[in-house]
Amino acid sequence: MKLRMIIATSVVAALASLAACGTDDQPEAAPSSEPTSAAPSSEATSAAPSGVPTKASDLVGTWEDKAAKWEVRFKADGSYTMDYEGVKDFMSGTYSLSGETVSLSNDEGTDQGQVQGESLVFKLGTLTRK
Repeated sequence: MKLRMIIATSVVAALASLAACGTDDQPEAAPSSEPTSAAPSSEATSAAPSGVPTKASDLVGTWEDKAAKWEVRFKADGSYTMDYEGVKDFMSGTYSLSGETVSLSNDEGTDQGQVQGESLVFKLGTLTRK
C-alpha cells in the first residue's frame, strides 16, 4: 500500500508539473462563453456516439492510450476512474469539458488536456475512444 501511495504521488506530481508547463506548440484554448459542462446525472453508462466531443456527456465511455498503458473510464455521473501501467483503479475523481479543455480533478489537483478531433491530448498521452 505504501508503494502504491508513493507511485500515485509521483505520477500525480509529474502530471501536475507537466500540466503547469505551457508549450508553444498549441495555443491556449480561448475561453468559452458556455459554462463548464458537467456530465448528466443519468446512471446510464453506454458510450457516447463516436465523433468530436463537444459536451461532457460525449466523453462517457472508455478511452485509452495503449503506448502509455493508460485507460480512463468516463462515467455518466461526471466521475472518472483511471488505470495506469497495469494498476487498476489507479486514480479517480470528476471530469468536465469546457470548450476544448478536458479537466480531470481529484484530491491531488486537476490535470487538463485538449480535445483535438476525436482524441483527448494530455501531457501523459493521447486518449482515443476504445
